[in-house]
Amino acid sequence: PFWEVLLLTGMRVGEGLALQVSDYDPRQRTLNIERTISTAEGRSTRDRVGVPKTPSSIRKVPLTEAAQAAVERWLATREQMRLEAGNAWQDGGWKSKPTFPAEQFSQLEQTRPRGR
Repeated sequence: PFWEVLLLTGMRVGEGLALQVSDYDPRQRTLNIERTISTAEGRSTRDRVGVPKTPSSIRKVPLTEAAQAAVERWLATREQMRLEAGNAWQDGGWKSKPTFPAEQFSQLEQTRPRGR
């Protein structure tokens, strides 16, 4: 569901990874983009969470029906992972809890194409 949400909304990967459950408004069918995770080398994940580079990147993303359904599946998947993990569940090492589990951020970085 994560990649589907990105494709259906046009969000950047870092924006999607930094989303919090509270950024989702099911009544308004929007996602609030207020944070991003950068991929700067040599920094911990805690240091990577920040505000987007430009003020115009802070925005409300409207969701189509398909995008909202993908967000709902994403949240259901996250909840299932949390239940399976029990007390071992960790949302991340920073104060704000991301929607996308932090351990999968490491896996994502390993598979991400390098070079520009």
